[in-house]
Amino acid sequence: MSGKPEGSGRGRGPRPGAAKAAALLPEDWEELSYFAVDVETTGLDARNCRIVEIGGLLFRPADEDFEGRRIARLVNPGIPIPHVVIGVHGITDEDVHDQPAFAEIAPEFLELARGAVLVAHNAPFDLGFLQNELARAALPRLVNSVLDSLVMARAAFPGQPSYSLPRLAAALRIKQGRSHRALDDAIASARIFVAAGKMLKAGVR
Repeated sequence: MSGKPEGSGRGRGPRPGAAKAAALLPEDWEELSYFAVDVETTGLDARNCRIVEIGGLLFRPADEDFEGRRIARLVNPGIPIPHVVIGVHGITDEDVHDQPAFAEIAPEFLELARGAVLVAHNAPFDLGFLQNELARAALPRLVNSVLDSLVMARAAFPGQPSYSLPRLAAALRIKQGRSHRALDDAIASARIFVAAGKMLKAGVR
């Protein structure tokens, strides 16, 4: 995530939309397969900017070890990475110069995502970039079901001062790796999603 907008906290009180968010999860949600995904990019506009790193984790909430199959790949975007963006994720033109283009990585990514529910923090951002990259590579669009850990967290944990991924993970005492690196952020998104799902399901019983 290259500094993508993720929202701020709201006032405390009843959990807005908690029942609606919980309804997104089937009763056996902890047994299903999910693919948490995150991308780092050259900017915020999915139409004109490109992916420079992709990370993903295949997991089941019931396993709780988050040691499933994963992908962590730098991507040559074919365009320069602005200095202001390098200041966010630390990925430079030199880092990606000899890396494959997205089209070369896409088959591995699509294999992991096949049949899984996609999870991302502020999912429209990541999915927008992924769909545009797939279109540029003349590959089929993703048709997976998608659940947004940001939406789930806002409903499950109201009143947080920030719902950005690193601040929310810290508030929930969720283990984090390097902020704004794709695989570490994908794993944090998965952990937040599971924590929010358990809270929401407990609240409607």
